[in-house]
Amino acid sequence: MQHLTVTQQELMKPLHLCRTCLGGLLATAFALVQFAALSTLFILSSLRLRKQDYVDPMFRGDQEHKNIGPAMNIFYGLVLAQGICYLCVMLNPLMWSSSKVASRYKLGISGRNALSRYVNDNYKACIRGDVRAALNMDLISFGMELATSNSATDQLLGVRTIDDILSVGLYRKLALASIRASPETLEKLLKMLALEEETRGPAASIVLDLAPSIMVESVPGMIELISALLDERCSGNKELAWFGVSILKDLMDNTSNCLHAAEAGNLLSKVIGLINRYGHGHGRTAEDLMSTQAHIVEIPHKHNLVEKEILEKSLWVLQKLVATDGEARKVLKHDTAENIQFLSNDRLITEHVEAIRIVACCALDEEAREEIGNYPEIIKALKACLFSDQVKHSAAAAEALVLLTMDSKSNVVAILEEMDSKEMQKVVDMLFVEDGGHRTSMAAKLLHNFRASSGTDYLDQNNMMDIIDKAMPEVLKAVIMRVNRLEKSANTSQNSSTGSFAKQKIEEGKVLESFVGLAVQICDSLNSCDFAKEHDKGNHPTIDMLVQKLKQILEMYCFPTTEIPGIRRVTIEMMVWIMQSNKRNIESFRHFNVATKLEEVARAARKLESFRLFYKGVGIARFSKPISHVARAALALIAMDPAS
Repeated sequence: MQHLTVTQQELMKPLHLCRTCLGGLLATAFALVQFAALSTLFILSSLRLRKQDYVDPMFRGDQEHKNIGPAMNIFYGLVLAQGICYLCVMLNPLMWSSSKVASRYKLGISGRNALSRYVNDNYKACIRGDVRAALNMDLISFGMELATSNSATDQLLGVRTIDDILSVGLYRKLALASIRASPETLEKLLKMLALEEETRGPAASIVLDLAPSIMVESVPGMIELISALLDERCSGNKELAWFGVSILKDLMDNTSNCLHAAEAGNLLSKVIGLINRYGHGHGRTAEDLMSTQAHIVEIPHKHNLVEKEILEKSLWVLQKLVATDGEARKVLKHDTAENIQFLSNDRLITEHVEAIRIVACCALDEEAREEIGNYPEIIKALKACLFSDQVKHSAAAAEALVLLTMDSKSNVVAILEEMDSKEMQKVVDMLFVEDGGHRTSMAAKLLHNFRASSGTDYLDQNNMMDIIDKAMPEVLKAVIMRVNRLEKSANTSQNSSTGSFAKQKIEEGKVLESFVGLAVQICDSLNSCDFAKEHDKGNHPTIDMLVQKLKQILEMYCFPTTEIPGIRRVTIEMMVWIMQSNKRNIESFRHFNVATKLEEVARAARKLESFRLFYKGVGIARFSKPISHVARAALALIAMDPAS
């Protein structure tokens, strides 16, 4: 599902524009007031000095008034001198340079205070004779120095200054590089995430900018500090929750960081808490979002957009957590499965593909798989996504349903209880959609699981399997067509050695594996007479053609991967069934010298071929017998006397 994600920059533009306009108006008003005051000062002092009318003319000769004139001249002279000095200061290039710097770095009130402090500190350093240190101290370094100080006031001033500088694209890379080169600054910034709210906001903004390049292992307790931002109910600030999940999302693009995040004890519950809060429509009002602080980092101010982003990013983080490798994965999947009711909101699954992937990851655990099957709301939502026009959602839903129905008859029954014959036909039709891609192979695997679980009273009563069985001729024709297409591409000299052909081979292999596997499952459910009748009617390809194409599959896929782990197994199983269904078919296998390829498979069996499929690097549904055993069984049939 392609949702329109509103970026932070787009949402912040109106806020930045308002702040810029307001700042400009205040600066203009202040300048006009200064100009009026300076003009008044010059006019009044000049007029009084020129007129010299301090004493009434009739009293000018009195002894007691003779000192008034000189005293007033001194006073107005000092006033005029003060005005001249102030004018000189205003015309001082350094004054204008400071204003230009503040404007260039887009410094707010705190930033301007830091700039004044920076100028004064460097001036004092020059007076002390430490000129080199003053020249080497740039504003970025000064902000970092303030941020790492022991004074809470200086820390706040420092992070606000750094945050202002990071908002300027021209200096952003330089500032980030300077912070990355200072582990002390990074550690201090992370620790600020647990301080007062006015400090946590700008500190979180800086950490968010640094997150893509941070290694969690470099700072002990980093995940705990970041997860503290997710306690929105405690902080009362939705901004911090937004920053928290945004930082986690950027951090977890790195696999190593995912492992450390998965080991954090309280992170999972906090992420699920956010999903529960925003996934079920319990967000706060717009007034709750507006910060009361004089200086707080702006994020999207439209509360519904913020809630949407928090929800989407929380789902993404949870999906990465449950898909993490290692022992932590089992614990996380189990804990998530115990709280799976948070996904019972059908809107959550139908609108967010990450929620579907969370269900799929949880289904890797057998206990979790059965637990999910107890929630009809989740099954209904997955079914709705399966038939969605959005291919991405449909493919993800098919994948989740495949994992849920893997070796689970109860889940198969639960899903089929929510389906009717028309919907089953829709699933079958997905097999033959052009360019169906991943959804096509997953639909075939889903039908395979349905057919493999046949035999319960429910399935027999509703005749749901007849719809699948009727697709058998078209499935076999599709297998032959795809093998021919691959063979044609391989024979094209310019394609056979390129990456495009390798990609095509994998994609076609996924479909071939699922189609042949489905065909085997249907054949196992039919008796040989039914197959022979369909073959005699001309509905099925000839045995010779089918045997030839199955052999070509073994030739083209000598080295299975985790993307197609069972392609050789299902191909050999199909061969075995063909020979067992009619001993006369053995001659076709001898004619095409299939035994040679079977011997290669028996000698070069791979461990990954012991699993039906892999999801997120985890092998699922391990076979009881290795593929070498299946290959030897096929060889034994070929060696058998057809007349026996």
